[in-house]
This record gives sequence, structure tokens and C-alpha cells, in this order.
Amino acid sequence: MKDKIIYVMDPLCGWSYANSANFVKFYKEYKDEYDFEILVGGIKLGEECTTGGPDMLEYIKRKGRRITQLSGAKFSDEYFSNLASNEEYVFDSFPSSIAIVTVKYLNNEAAILYADELQRTQFEEGKDNNCENVLADIAMKFGINRNEFLEMYRSERAMDLTLEDFVRVREIGVDSFPVMYLQSGDDIKLLAKGYLTMNEMEKSLAFCFKNLRDIKL
Repeated sequence: MKDKIIYVMDPLCGWSYANSANFVKFYKEYKDEYDFEILVGGIKLGEECTTGGPDMLEYIKRKGRRITQLSGAKFSDEYFSNLASNEEYVFDSFPSSIAIVTVKYLNNEAAILYADELQRTQFEEGKDNNCENVLADIAMKFGINRNEFLEMYRSERAMDLTLEDFVRVREIGVDSFPVMYLQSGDDIKLLAKGYLTMNEMEKSLAFCFKNLRDIKL
């Protein structure tokens, strides 16, 4: 059995968005050597959901400047105008999280790439990922039948699996996003936390993997 890389993110999280391109590179480089699993964290759920508007716009622009400065990831004018400043737009992790879990169920190998594209659609194109048609359009880019996606997305099974992700993330002890873990057998060890370049991910993997092996010896 291969060791597994577990990647925990939230589709609304700006740092998850910033880290996504680097993680996709990491995934493509190591997907034949390791199993990969993506988990959604649920940063904004229920009463924690917020709406767009002047205050939210200013908050995101302030945080976004730091993210762009460090990572180069940009927040588009469309994102600011269509979502961040829109008082009718709800920042809710659930719809896009269910979509990622739906893709995990239908085509697990596409889940990481789907999550990356989903975030790009939101932050770079300013599209509303609360809309199931937007989410289905993205799924089709990865060869997933639109009707099959929507049927699963709307099902109680998809909701239950998404809630299971949220619970599992909290049981692991995740308190911020993104986070990476290395699972070797029954051992799960923190691999990386926060924004990391591809090179930093590789260094963390080498260090973590060595420590796990040393412990077993």
C-alpha cells in the first residue's frame, strides 16, 4: 500500500487558492508515487456565513494584497465586483465543498484538479460557485457527465459525505487552511501548513518521510 498525501483546503479560503497551483504541480509530480486525498474543511458554514458588501470588500482587498505579495495569486476585478462587494452574495463553503466531494465520488482522480479549477473560476473570473450550474460546467471539463454530477450533487449521499469530510478535518485537528499531511500506515504526520512553494513542499515531504521511517526503525 502506498503512503498517502492528505490535502485539506476550503474553496473560499484565499490561502487555499494561493497554494492551489503549487499543490497541483506537486500532485502531478508525485501522484504515481503516493496516493492523494483532498478533504474540504468548511470555513464558512451556517451562522458563520457572511455576505458581500463594502466592509467585506475592504477586508478581502486588505487580505488579498498580502496573499498576492507572497504568492502572486491575483484577485480579479470581477471577483471584487460580482462577489465581494455584492450584498446578495453569500460566502458559504457548503455548495462548492459538496461539488468537490461529488467529484471525489464520481471521478476521484479529477478531484484535486477540479478543486483548483473551481477556485480559479471564483477568484479569477468572479463566477458564483454557489450556483450548481457553474459547478456542473466545471465538472464537465474533467469528463464528468453533467446530469450525473447534478444528480449526485443534489443527493443526501453527497451531503452526508461532505459532512463526513468536515468532521474528519476537525478530528485531525485542522484549525487553518491549507494543510498537508503524510499518512504512512496508521501514522499521520503534519507535512506542511499554509502557503508553500513546490520546492518547500518537496523539502517538507523528504523531512517528514525520513522521520516516519526513522521512528519505525
